[in-house]
Amino acid sequence: MKVLLVALAALALCASPADKKKKSSDVEILLVKAVHDGTDVTVDGRLRATADKPLLDVVLEFVFLASGKQVVTTRTTAIDEPSLENGDEAAFHAATSFPRNAIQVLVRASAGGGRELIVDNPGPFPIEN
Repeated sequence: MKVLLVALAALALCASPADKKKKSSDVEILLVKAVHDGTDVTVDGRLRATADKPLLDVVLEFVFLASGKQVVTTRTTAIDEPSLENGDEAAFHAATSFPRNAIQVLVRASAGGGRELIVDNPGPFPIEN
């Protein structure tokens, strides 16, 4: 009986969640340039779709961070392309009033109906003066 319990315990350890395959990203951020220009901040960059299925209506969320990675505010913008296939690249451009104390920006993404996407290389990226 003890041997059976030990064998079951060993089997349970072998089937741990660490064995599960890591999900691949849906979007890869290739480039981000955020510039503080007077009272505004512009965020420009490029992304690549890496999902197996087409991505529809991709929306980017820019999370502006102060020192200590404290969230100052968030802004969202849709990319121009209505659909992205695996390997497709798209440019994005956003401008907003400068969030006071923000020094970095982090990029998140969602698609069609608010489904959160897994983003590779989300930042944070520095905001240049």
